[in-house]
Amino acid sequence: MDRSSSSTDAYVIVKFGPEYQFRTPVCRKTLNPTWNIDAWRFEVPNNDYLQENVIQFKVIDYDVVTQDDVIGTVIVDTNLLALNQVTQCSGWLPIFDSIRGVCGELNVNIKIDFIQNINPYRDSSPEVQFFSCPSIYPLMEYTQYSLRIGDLVEELLIDDDPEYDSWKDLIRSSRTSNDERQLLLYELSGRLKRRIGKRFLKQETIL
Repeated sequence: MDRSSSSTDAYVIVKFGPEYQFRTPVCRKTLNPTWNIDAWRFEVPNNDYLQENVIQFKVIDYDVVTQDDVIGTVIVDTNLLALNQVTQCSGWLPIFDSIRGVCGELNVNIKIDFIQNINPYRDSSPEVQFFSCPSIYPLMEYTQYSLRIGDLVEELLIDDDPEYDSWKDLIRSSRTSNDERQLLLYELSGRLKRRIGKRFLKQETIL
C-alpha cells in the first residue's frame, strides 16, 4: 500500500494447479480495483484434476522500487464443481493473509462446461461426499434419508513440509511458508478424498 495516498496498485495472479496461470493488469491507485476481464479458460482432461487442485487468486500490490507486496489470497476448492449438480459458483470471497487475517473481498465467478463426449468421472469420485460428526445416530432423527454403515476405507498420503525446505528456510518469509503449507494441505485433502472415494465405490460394486 502507498501510505502517502492510502491506495494500492493491485493486480491478481490466478493459478489452477501446476499447469495454469494468468495475471491481470495493474489497477492503479485505488482501494476498490476493477479488472475488466471477460473470462479465463482452463481446459482440464477429466474430473480428477478438479478434485485434486484448487483455484488460487493471489492479490498483490505492485511496487516500482521494492518487491511487490502480497495483500492476500483467495482459495476456491474445486471439489464443489466436481459435483454433477453444480456447474457454477460466484460471489464475494474473503481475501485472507496468513499474518494479518482478512484484508478485503474479491468477487469471482467460476463456471464449468463439459466440451468432450467422454466420461469425465472415470478417474474420480465426486458422488462420494465427505462430512464429519461425532455420531450418525443423532443425525437420523432429523433427516429423511436412510444411512448405512459400510466397510471401513482407509488411505494415507504424505508429503514434505514446505516449512523445512533446506536452504529456502533461511531466505523466505513466514507468509510464503504459510501460504505454501496451506496450499499443500488443500491439495493433499483433494487427493485423499478422491482415492478414498474410488476405493469405496469399488467396495460398493463388489457388494
